[in-house]
Amino acid sequence: WRKLLDRDGSNRCSWKEFREACLLIKFQGDIAGAYRAIDDDLSGYITLHELDAQASNALTSFKRWADREFGNVKSLFEVFDHDKTGNLSYREFTRCCRNYGYSGDPKELFRALDSDQSRNLTLEEITFLDKWIDMEACTSPPPPP
Repeated sequence: WRKLLDRDGSNRCSWKEFREACLLIKFQGDIAGAYRAIDDDLSGYITLHELDAQASNALTSFKRWADREFGNVKSLFEVFDHDKTGNLSYREFTRCCRNYGYSGDPKELFRALDSDQSRNLTLEEITFLDKWIDMEACTSPPPPP
């Protein structure tokens, strides 16, 4: 998702981005038909939720928690990175999630964030969430006055 379709980290893949990705991988099928089939809410863009709701929900939940508890994901990374190495090991990340009260599954979350499968998270691998558009928040009705 992040390496091919959502390269800007916004949690949105436009028609242009989708078409470019399909051409890049030499997709031989109906590009427009595939886009329409995935964009099931006809919003004009594809989100991770439309492709993998479980991963999307885990990332969204984590982002909301990080924003609430630390101000943003970058600040969370700085707090979690006790040894100031610029990366978080699997053990370091899961331990900090538990210690700071994250109620989700830190193991599943780590796997979703570790895009290069190195078993270490870098600042770049995690802070894309600070740019993420929370699609549920965008579609929720405003609170009553």
